[in-house]
Amino acid sequence: MAALAREQALRPRTLQRWLRAYRQDGLLALVRKSRSDRGRSSLVSAELKDLIEGLALRRPPLSSAAVYREAVAIAQARGWRVPSYHTVYRVIQQLPAALVTLAHDGTNVYADRFELLYRREAARSMRSGRRITPRWTCGCSTNAGGRHDRGSP
Repeated sequence: MAALAREQALRPRTLQRWLRAYRQDGLLALVRKSRSDRGRSSLVSAELKDLIEGLALRRPPLSSAAVYREAVAIAQARGWRVPSYHTVYRVIQQLPAALVTLAHDGTNVYADRFELLYRREAARSMRSGRRITPRWTCGCSTNAGGRHDRGSP
């Protein structure tokens, strides 16, 4: 066992664990398992993440540094683990652009930027023959010419 461990550049204890697992459960025991906490940050609690997102979506918009300062003050007051600036910045960057636009700029700017994008995606997929399920509807009526009726001729 020691010679095999040296040959494979492994620790003997690792080979012993693998052998025991193989004898107990067969080949499936040797398959690498995915982490149960995959995709979740261990650095930020759900409450702190919600707080950072709420601060970042506030109107008027706050800078990342301002969000960080407020998050640190609140975390200290509540006895939570204080996040690093990088952690706060990463949480802010993971917010969907559409949500940030809606929160900071309002529904009119959101509609101008994102409704057209989704309509183009739908039209492109229809031309290619793929069926899609719309994510949402724009809620505006169209006239016979196909232009959107927004109250102007």
